[in-house]
Amino acid sequence: MDVTIRFNDDYENDYIFEIKKNHTVNNYLKKLFNPDGKVAEMLPLRPSIFYSRTPSTFYKSVHPGILTPGGTVLFNFDSTDKEFLVELDPEVPLVEQLWPGQLVVPKWDIRYFNIFRYIAFCSAWLYTDLPDFISPTPGHCFTNYISWAFIPVMNYIDKPEYAEKLRSEIMPNSSGQIAQIIFFTLHVAKILVMTLFFGLGMANPISFNLMKIRKSKNIDAGDESVRKLLKEIGWTGLKRAPYDVYKKAFYDSVMKKYGGLVGAYKAGTLKRAANPGTVLEKGEGFSTPLSRKDENTFEVMEKDHQYILSIAYYLQLEKDLEAEIEKCGRDVDKINNLIRDYKRYGLLNAGEKISKIIAEKEQLAGKFAIFEQAEKKKDK
Repeated sequence: MDVTIRFNDDYENDYIFEIKKNHTVNNYLKKLFNPDGKVAEMLPLRPSIFYSRTPSTFYKSVHPGILTPGGTVLFNFDSTDKEFLVELDPEVPLVEQLWPGQLVVPKWDIRYFNIFRYIAFCSAWLYTDLPDFISPTPGHCFTNYISWAFIPVMNYIDKPEYAEKLRSEIMPNSSGQIAQIIFFTLHVAKILVMTLFFGLGMANPISFNLMKIRKSKNIDAGDESVRKLLKEIGWTGLKRAPYDVYKKAFYDSVMKKYGGLVGAYKAGTLKRAANPGTVLEKGEGFSTPLSRKDENTFEVMEKDHQYILSIAYYLQLEKDLEAEIEKCGRDVDKINNLIRDYKRYGLLNAGEKISKIIAEKEQLAGKFAIFEQAEKKKDK
């Protein structure tokens, strides 16, 4: 069964893994996120350097999700809000706790020691860069130490004029007070930008150990041992598409089908192309209790108007996929792309049976519910 696991606490890093029947939090997820494990050698897993290297808890998201015109349920941007997280039992098999494709969310705790260590490092750095006219130790800074190291090198290669220039530049108060203040301000700005990059995870090194960084860069995905490892952990190499990625793919497909904006407008599909999908309600989508898996989605929708997940529903999705594969003929590349996109965001258009209950759900929620919700937010 495929499930989605979030890395870096980032909705753009929702990776798809194929889990086995005996996989649990303890024997699978904890090993997957082991900071000394093989995956951690290839990818940074935590949100940033200010968090612990190991998740403290694992949750599943029970946000109902967004129902697409293709019959797939995608994650909403608030899927990991606290109210939608349910802790996974560490001993019970994951297949007994999750729907296919459901989101697994690791909980990362802030590591205050890393923050204090970072603050201490930046403070020491800024102290050495204080303007000479206010520094208790003028002339002592990291830049000057590098210049001191280069002076004998310049003398060795018979460039005494450069050595003298370096010597004069590192003398205390060699530049005016205004210039010193400007240089110090630039150093402060540099620290702030660096902190922003680290804090947001834009710079998220696997480790500060240069040997580990070098080792990670030398890992070859085509190596047989690496391929064996990836197969063992159920790595598919795919990310679950966030809603905005699906939205663009759906829009492009509609434009292609109808020959552009004018054709889509005449066909009455332009508004839907720009705002596909319906936000499901509590008890539907991924918030469907697993105890209802043997119920029939189509019968429940007809009777109770609830869009629940079920075994019957997933079997119908697979039938729709098989029908689309048949249309590809013997075009292997087209089939591979179809299966890849199916795993990422499902089919762009559902089969007749699922389309019927999607249309009913759209009618109940408001045909363009996502668009209308966005308009309400604008008005507020």
